[in-house]
Amino acid sequence: MYLAGYHFLFFIFFFIPVSLCGWYLGRVSVVCMAILTGVAWCVVDILSNHQYPVEIFRYANSLICFLAFASIGLLVQNLRRSLHKQLEVRQELEKALDKVNRSTEETRRLQGQLQVVCAWTKRINLEGRWVALDEFLTNKLNT
Repeated sequence: MYLAGYHFLFFIFFFIPVSLCGWYLGRVSVVCMAILTGVAWCVVDILSNHQYPVEIFRYANSLICFLAFASIGLLVQNLRRSLHKQLEVRQELEKALDKVNRSTEETRRLQGQLQVVCAWTKRINLEGRWVALDEFLTNKLNT
């Protein structure tokens, strides 16, 4: 960057290490890397002999670069955290769905074992024919 002078803007290349810190390391490392890149930006600006009408502009530009780097790094870190949380919620949802499917299967299995009983005539529907309740119980208990 020093050889190119201030005519080329290498701003985007400073986002790479800050973004990597945000993705893999965390908030503190993002801020530290943003400070380093902001200072590096200022040093290169000084070494390239970039002239400003007022010297405070150099430091204001460096501060703006630091803020931009920190913002991008923290956004990347929050994106990773959100993706991780989304994966956790998805796994929990899949587990819950599996439980619902198993309970639905159990409910269907139990429904197949239900007997239709007419309380008025005291008969049970057994394979399409109506049988007296005492006959049904006698047959079931003797087998």
